[in-house]
Amino acid sequence: MKNRLSVTILMLLLSLHAEAIQLIDTVKQPQSAGKYERFELRIASLHLIPDNLYNPYDSSSVNMYAIFTAPSGKKYRRYAFWMMQYNRCDTYANNVMLQPGQSDYCDRGFRDVSENLNSADPNAYLKTVNTAYNWRVRFAPPEIGTWTYKVYARAGINLDSSAIYSFTVTSSSNKGYIGVDTNHRYFRYRDNGEVFIPLGLNVVKNSNYDSIYNRVAKSYVTEMISQMAPYGGNLLRIMMQPYNFAIEWGPNGGGDGPAIYNTRQRQAADLDSVLTLAEANNVYLQLVFDHQDMFTYWWDNHPYNNAAGGYIDSIQDFFTNSNCKAAYKQKMRYIIARWGYSPHIFAFEPIQEIDLYGRFWHSSGGKDNVRSWYREMIQYGKSQNANHLFTCSVMGAGAAIWDANNNLSNSLFGIPELDFVNEHNYIAEYDLPNGIYLYKLSDNKKQHGNGKVVIMK
Repeated sequence: MKNRLSVTILMLLLSLHAEAIQLIDTVKQPQSAGKYERFELRIASLHLIPDNLYNPYDSSSVNMYAIFTAPSGKKYRRYAFWMMQYNRCDTYANNVMLQPGQSDYCDRGFRDVSENLNSADPNAYLKTVNTAYNWRVRFAPPEIGTWTYKVYARAGINLDSSAIYSFTVTSSSNKGYIGVDTNHRYFRYRDNGEVFIPLGLNVVKNSNYDSIYNRVAKSYVTEMISQMAPYGGNLLRIMMQPYNFAIEWGPNGGGDGPAIYNTRQRQAADLDSVLTLAEANNVYLQLVFDHQDMFTYWWDNHPYNNAAGGYIDSIQDFFTNSNCKAAYKQKMRYIIARWGYSPHIFAFEPIQEIDLYGRFWHSSGGKDNVRSWYREMIQYGKSQNANHLFTCSVMGAGAAIWDANNNLSNSLFGIPELDFVNEHNYIAEYDLPNGIYLYKLSDNKKQHGNGKVVIMK
């Protein structure tokens, strides 16, 4: 009996060992990087690809990350993300000049609709690059000297890790991350204490095409950077809405549903290009994850809507439903992993102008639910990467002072995790008296909101 038991245990151990899968095949890296500049790992994994077994966008399915060790001994964990790589097409298919709405070009199989398509531009479209290195880790090392790192991966019962690698960090002109001064009235670079005064634009143009892919958003942001940077402009506020850079959307709006970002990888690639251009021009981005219209006018195609393959029937459940919260955190994790490395991300904003949620905002307990949701999401975001500021915005002048019970201590602007608040005031330039009044009102809000810096629109 004892021998049979020993054989059974041995066979079980062998079977478990046989199921073990190599998750990390190859790691490629640059040999050096500048301080606070992008250091990117490229990781090949033959098994961890989007399929019926693994969802690389869901950390409960695949969890890959790198732990970096600084010369001082301090450790940094940065999560990996799965991406598709593209090149701009060099020529049109059969040298045919395309018109907006056509799809017969070098990378067939998706639509490209662009209202400002320049038919003489041979680089108008994105072509998929076949590569094994779809997994990436991005990091902006904050210390000069020799660093080491190791990559880890988990998928199901399978665990894997890489060898220990090293790289060198040299000095650079990058000033690093921006924080809020202790007096809550200024922004400063955290390293050298230099004051940062944000001066810029909202870049929220809609292309008016709810298509799988269009390049209007990238073209528009590129134009804004090129026009404002020479005159001292240093901040753009960018929306990740369906017509622009949203990576998650419903099937009828050109997406895959909740927490899957395959179809909209081209939007992500364009945002990569925008951030690279911003870094080169010393411009900072305030990245807004959602526009309020995604929960009103565009609700039919929202990925969390049951009708589009989601979890809920009513927008009123968005802020309390556990599945919606989990999917939103996965989206935040992806955004922070892919773009949050950069000191040129000035701030993250979950949902813009939250007070425009109509009847839900004014319903019993609605504001309290929004406030709790904001706190939970910001806490999660800062747990992923604590380098960046978080903010919220409202459209109405008094919307964020009071909660449902007119209690200042429970106001939206009083959320302790917020680093600053955005006051959006839509006034004409000649309406100076009203502008001064609204500024004083905003100053009063700063006091009730734990002294938050206010950026006015």
